[in-house]
Amino acid sequence: MGGVCEENISMNSGWNHRIIVNKDPNGDLYYGIHEVHYEDFKPTSCTEKAVELVSEEPDFNWTLDKMKECHSKPILIGWKGEDFLKEYVPLP
Repeated sequence: MGGVCEENISMNSGWNHRIIVNKDPNGDLYYGIHEVHYEDFKPTSCTEKAVELVSEEPDFNWTLDKMKECHSKPILIGWKGEDFLKEYVPLP
């Protein structure tokens, strides 16, 4: 998997891992780690399903470290609509 695209956002576009909140058919919320893609420093798309922990090497440390970094970033909304990929703010 390497690090070629990861955190390449400083160059105006790229991707990183982010926590995305979605709703199941009953309206219950669930969370997953997704790849989020950026254009002009704004999230524009994400993987439909949460990513799996997969690596080209038996050492998963780089991938795990990048996945852990998403905990320091705001959670994004994954359901389609006008709030898609905006920051999720839970109701009190």
